[in-house]
Amino acid sequence: MKKIILLPFILITVGISAQKTYPATVYLANGTSKTGSTAIINNTTSTIKLKSNSGQDSEKIKRDDITKINYYDEVVKDSVSFLHSDFIVDYKKSGKPIIKRSWMRKIYSGADVSAYVYETNYAGFRSATSVYTATSVQSYYLRHKNELPKFIFYTHNGFNYFNNKAYTKVINTLVKNFFDDLCPDVTKAYQNNEIILVSTPIPLVNYYEQKCVK
Repeated sequence: MKKIILLPFILITVGISAQKTYPATVYLANGTSKTGSTAIINNTTSTIKLKSNSGQDSEKIKRDDITKINYYDEVVKDSVSFLHSDFIVDYKKSGKPIIKRSWMRKIYSGADVSAYVYETNYAGFRSATSVYTATSVQSYYLRHKNELPKFIFYTHNGFNYFNNKAYTKVINTLVKNFFDDLCPDVTKAYQNNEIILVSTPIPLVNYYEQKCVK
């Protein structure tokens, strides 16, 4: 497999607003779940503190015991979901994937392909429709069913770099690597400019669902 070079800031730690808490459901690796309220996740801490719905008791849960957290903001009436997972950030010359583990925010849930974003400068609760922070880098991943999420492309403050030939060449390879085994028509459509990417990879997923999913 051709080696893909990704930019180093893909793995910059997510920031948080540590003080405010939100109603949340925490999904655990053992298949159970717990509800309460907790702060937006932070990749630099080893545990989260989940307060009971009564607010009188709290429990510390190890980060590595968590697979997903769903938050809800009662003020803006919106929810956000974070996946805690291994994900593929690059490949070695041998073709073996380079895997990291972190939190990613879900931005789309499709029939069997979902989309996620790994962000820098994450400030508190923010839904998929919220504005970007001034220095925010977004690294986008696609996930087929329960496979590891795979990197597709990045933007900075919501802007892409598709006018850069070297960048575009890498994205072409990443799209091909993800979709060729699922539906080669997606790769062809993207290369023929039938699919236009701007700020997220969701157009790829939409095309896949319309043309390939039966």
